[in-house]
Amino acid sequence: MNGRSHGWRIALAALSLLALLVHGRAVAQPQETPRSPVSSLQHIALPAGEPIDLDQPVGADGASIAETRRFHGLAHYLNGLRFFRITADGMIALRDGDTATLGEGEWFAAVGRFNVLAIRGAGTGIAIGERDIRLDAPAGASEVPAVVVSKPQLRELDPVLDRLRYAHLWSPLAALSKSVEAVLVFLERITDAGWAIALILFAILVKLVLLPVSLATAGFQREVSAHRAALAPVLASIKKAHDGEEAHNRIMAAHKARGITPFYTLKPMLGLFILLPVLIAIFNALAEMPQFAGAGFLWIRDLAYPDDIFGLPGTVPFIGRTFNLLPWLMALVSVAASLRFRDVHASPAELSRKRRGLLLMAATFLLLFYPFPAAMVLYWLLNNLLQAVQQELWK
Repeated sequence: MNGRSHGWRIALAALSLLALLVHGRAVAQPQETPRSPVSSLQHIALPAGEPIDLDQPVGADGASIAETRRFHGLAHYLNGLRFFRITADGMIALRDGDTATLGEGEWFAAVGRFNVLAIRGAGTGIAIGERDIRLDAPAGASEVPAVVVSKPQLRELDPVLDRLRYAHLWSPLAALSKSVEAVLVFLERITDAGWAIALILFAILVKLVLLPVSLATAGFQREVSAHRAALAPVLASIKKAHDGEEAHNRIMAAHKARGITPFYTLKPMLGLFILLPVLIAIFNALAEMPQFAGAGFLWIRDLAYPDDIFGLPGTVPFIGRTFNLLPWLMALVSVAASLRFRDVHASPAELSRKRRGLLLMAATFLLLFYPFPAAMVLYWLLNNLLQAVQQELWK
């Protein structure tokens, strides 16, 4: 294993955890055309006593709460809806079939990818459906006042509602995601060059900040490769000539002679404890920032959605129904870096095996990243490019 393959494993783990950490069930949407996030607080009145479909427009400008474009594969969680009751003691997650009656000063929130439907009013009853809600107004009123708001504007409505942002994450990861978002907003504000340029600058900044960790991990991997190459013939000889406890004792002695233990291969994993939380935070921020909606770059019409070039005849599992160019470019960079990989301690057969592993990892990431929004894929493409540059300089 080398520094780059270790980075692949970390990122794969981050993406898998991202899917597991996000709560909310995705349901196929009849509407494929995305609607923009709301640009300002929208005070509306909702009818009492009848279902309110959160996949349909509820805002004054036609905004819906749920994401209206259907995502596939691991990205399907972006179609999810989450429901919360916010009290003085904290937030209570609500599920399909739950009911709640708001007390004085309490909020109810239906949370989609970009937008939130917020309701406040003592005595208001809410019945939660799979993708809809039913309201009971206090004192027999026919309507319930509500507010449609994008996630960055939650603090403007009520500071306590800011806890809804990244509420599916463990609180330290939620705070880290908010920090990622704040840095991206700052970069876009000071450059005034668009969100794509801000994302490029952010990718470079993250790489520079984490460069010591990356270099240390690569150094640890080189040490592991050197130890493995030196131990291989010794261990093979021991296993051929001895067995049982004698073989175990000689293997332990061989490791001790090099000043290591049999667990030396775990040393590069130390970087995981820094890199994995950062990647989870970045992916969550890029997925949920409404600022990317409508922002284009080169051929990409909207960074908040896949860069679909043309439609496919049908829906492909885990892929969707569009041809997206950006994931293929990401995979191409990974393949090129894999073919350029060198390990001075590996035999030709071992080097060939490692390259095949890297190529398989590139194919896996192509499949996993394919249906995600362009902002997320663009970031990983930039990360791969910067990693390839580092790999060439580190030789």
